[in-house]
Amino acid sequence: MQTVTAHWLHSIDELADVPEAQLQWMIDNSTILSVKEGEVLFRPGMPAVGAYILISGRMHIYDLVNQEMRDVTTLEPKAISGYLPFSRGVVSKVYVEATADSRILLLAKEKFREMISQHFELTQALVHVMTNRVRSFTSLQQQNEKMMALGKLSAGLTLQPGQSRECFLA
Repeated sequence: MQTVTAHWLHSIDELADVPEAQLQWMIDNSTILSVKEGEVLFRPGMPAVGAYILISGRMHIYDLVNQEMRDVTTLEPKAISGYLPFSRGVVSKVYVEATADSRILLLAKEKFREMISQHFELTQALVHVMTNRVRSFTSLQQQNEKMMALGKLSAGLTLQPGQSRECFLA
């Protein structure tokens, strides 16, 4: 079982430059959650509770669109996710399900004000995670839109006998 120490947190790329004292503050002000395989940790509409780091296990993040599961990502150990400093979202928009027994370090959002005012490098690192997540999500969303447009275009190019192209232009 992985013990969470400042040294272990330093091994996470996003936290490598955060001073050890700030990482220790994070450990001292966090809780460790155990999540069983198959358990849904978050679902759309649930309140955002804080930032979390996956200590061990694996988590699947997905959304349901038209009753179909749409994969968002899979979190592996050392992944940072959840509600991050300066996030505007107040509720979860996706499902987060454990695909293996997992342990999570959770820093409750009630601790963020103290973190922001006293732990600059830690705050900066978590904001950087958030901006990267926004970039990745935007890129994924643009790719999905392009695929949908391509699907519509290809449907318009495949005519059945007796159909005219005008029926696809309306």
